[in-house]
Amino acid sequence: MSSPETAGISIAVDQNEFLAEGASVVDAVLTVTTGPELAAVATPPPRLEILIIDCSGSMGNKRKFENARNATRTALDEIPDGTAFAIIEGTESARMIYPSDNTLSAPADRTHRASARRALDRLRPDGGTAMGSWLALAREVAAAHPGAQAHAILLTDGKNEHETPQELATELDRAEGLFVCDCRGVGDDWVAEEVRKIASKLSGDANIVADPKDLA
Repeated sequence: MSSPETAGISIAVDQNEFLAEGASVVDAVLTVTTGPELAAVATPPPRLEILIIDCSGSMGNKRKFENARNATRTALDEIPDGTAFAIIEGTESARMIYPSDNTLSAPADRTHRASARRALDRLRPDGGTAMGSWLALAREVAAAHPGAQAHAILLTDGKNEHETPQELATELDRAEGLFVCDCRGVGDDWVAEEVRKIASKLSGDANIVADPKDLA
């Protein structure tokens, strides 16, 4: 049997009309068909990609920074055209390096990718590490895109030396649910517990890239 079409949905049910003696269970196949009206409703949400690169002084060792910057360029190239994106520099504070006009994101296209690469070229490793501040800026970006499918990539050789564990925990509570964050530990001397805590709280994953040249 089938039901009439309602709001673009039709439902058909098929089952065996005859049961064996003593049987009490009916197995049925339910088929739901949607019309073009609902196909439009099912359009995926807009996407937002946030690239966070650790620019602390320790990243200057073992070519970690050069390879992290190259990986950020690679990620930038992989972002689908039209996707909103932002790039954050992380030290003892957070700074939006692209876009730099307080718009909090730019659409991925040839022009914005080229400008973002130039901004990356100007970066130098210097300063400390306060990952909570990086996540706070990422949270601000995500909050400016309500309903977007927001994802961040955090590249760090991190040891969170310029804020307390409680400050980081507080920021993780604030950011939870606003964006997913995947973390990559650069080199072999980062504090895995901190980075894994960030990834776990923000529904991402954390992996080590022991040789920085493999980061991209």
